[in-house]
Amino acid sequence: MNSFDLSLLLSNCQSGDSQAIATFFIAYQRDVFRMALSMLDDPVEADEAAQEALMRAIDRLPSYRGEASFSSWLYAITLNVCRGRLRKQRVRQRLQQTLYKVFGHNEAGTVHPEDQVIQNEAGSILWKSIYALPENLRLTITLRYYHALPISEIAQIMQVSQRTVHNRLRDAHSRLRTAMEE
Repeated sequence: MNSFDLSLLLSNCQSGDSQAIATFFIAYQRDVFRMALSMLDDPVEADEAAQEALMRAIDRLPSYRGEASFSSWLYAITLNVCRGRLRKQRVRQRLQQTLYKVFGHNEAGTVHPEDQVIQNEAGSILWKSIYALPENLRLTITLRYYHALPISEIAQIMQVSQRTVHNRLRDAHSRLRTAMEE
């Protein structure tokens, strides 16, 4: 989509044009979903996060100033939505662990079949190693290689310097190399 078409689409979305909003969703749904899936590792959760991110983007269009590319701005919104969902998941997991301890249930024996299938599908050594990385390294690797974004856009999305992105990539490569050798 060229810049004139994008400007027109965004302007029409801001004015509440339902056809423009539908076009916006169709144009960006796939990329936003892929980003969310790479962070959340759950297709259902990623779909919900993508919908939430797109709705947030529509609501926040007046704040888009064009300083960064539109896709970087949209990825930053998606990143924040996914981070919020991950925080909620961690809180739920801690609560669940506490309840298991209080009531004496053994969490290890309560693996849902659905979770087992997801674990098996994502069971390659490389993906396990990537998911084991700290969030900032995992996100940097995912944006660079899964989404094929340039260093400058990754820096904008993550709100860090390009040097920091390079350092995180180097650190992630080193950790992944070590994990793969083991």
